Amino acid sequence: MPAMTTTPEHSPLELHRLLANMIRTGRVEHVRVGASGNPAACRVRTGDLLTTWVPWFAQAAGGSAQTRHWRTPALGEPCLLLAPGGDLAQAVALPGIYSSDMPQGATDEDVERHDFSATDFWQHRRSAGTLVFDISQAITLNVGSSQLHITPGSTTLTTPQFTVESPQSSFTGNVRIGGGLSVIGAGSSGGTSRIQGNFQIEGASLTHNGINISGTHTHPDAHGGTTGGPQ
Repeated sequence: MPAMTTTPEHSPLELHRLLANMIRTGRVEHVRVGASGNPAACRVRTGDLLTTWVPWFAQAAGGSAQTRHWRTPALGEPCLLLAPGGDLAQAVALPGIYSSDMPQGATDEDVERHDFSATDFWQHRRSAGTLVFDISQAITLNVGSSQLHITPGSTTLTTPQFTVESPQSSFTGNVRIGGGLSVIGAGSSGGTSRIQGNFQIEGASLTHNGINISGTHTHPDAHGGTTGGPQ
């Protein structure tokens, strides 16, 4: 019976090496953000080996017309290398393994949290039903031609029309209106508007039901003429 021969690619040592390479852990050492025709990739240090450029796993990669997610792995981020057939040149990096030097952002099982940086995050607490966004500089929300821009010092809403559906609204500070003001009371006959405190009006015209009651209005006098304007 002829002796069995083993080719180098099927030797026990080579098979053991391929099996060991199928799943390895490592850390991201280089990141390439990619460009058209040259997808994003990273190089991973695993033991004494540094892989070639390999893609990393994204939450979604459906292209411009479908759902896709973009986040570059952090340098030094622990990851898992999945190498089909044990070929590290064909591996895919799966980042997102906590470590002592890159720990999780919360220690509460009731919380889901996403940290964007050392200062910015969103956090949802399931038991309370609360969602918190904590952003240090600005949040901008665009919907078509409308925009809501929030900074630590101010909030600006730019929109073609703004409607508040509320039975009661309160403004605790000064209010400045750059355009006209129209007050329509409730009910068929309108409503009653009340102003408490001093009230100053500056302008050339003030009318009530079409009658001039401004600083230039006059009244008939006892002699068939008119009085002068208010002093």
